[in-house]
Amino acid sequence: MDSYQVGAGLDLVKFACDVNTFGLARSRALVTDEGRTTIYWTEVSTDASGDITRAPITDATTLPGKQLLVLTEISLAIFTDQNQRKTESERLTALYYLEGGPLGFTKFFPDQVVPNEDYTKVIVTKQILLIP
Repeated sequence: MDSYQVGAGLDLVKFACDVNTFGLARSRALVTDEGRTTIYWTEVSTDASGDITRAPITDATTLPGKQLLVLTEISLAIFTDQNQRKTESERLTALYYLEGGPLGFTKFFPDQVVPNEDYTKVIVTKQILLIP
């Protein structure tokens, strides 16, 4: 699992998600405790791009020890041919950005890109541990 140093000050930590696909996508990001029993922050994409525009999470003092989880679901059902869907599932990308910590702007790549059996749906996931 990747990590991001949030620091210990009152600077706002911000998050963004950039999905690149010809399919229809939706994303959800959330900050949770390690046991995933409490959600402290959540943000969702607002259109079929799956993108989450630069959104403030909170100040750095409350984030150490928590995890940022991102889930993107992409529908490739607009492609009628399975080979086209497979090609798009291999071509699509997702990038995640955090900023506001001592190291500034940092880019992350997905942990997993998992298509279903007939490539009509792809699930993209990312987990980032937030450290002091």
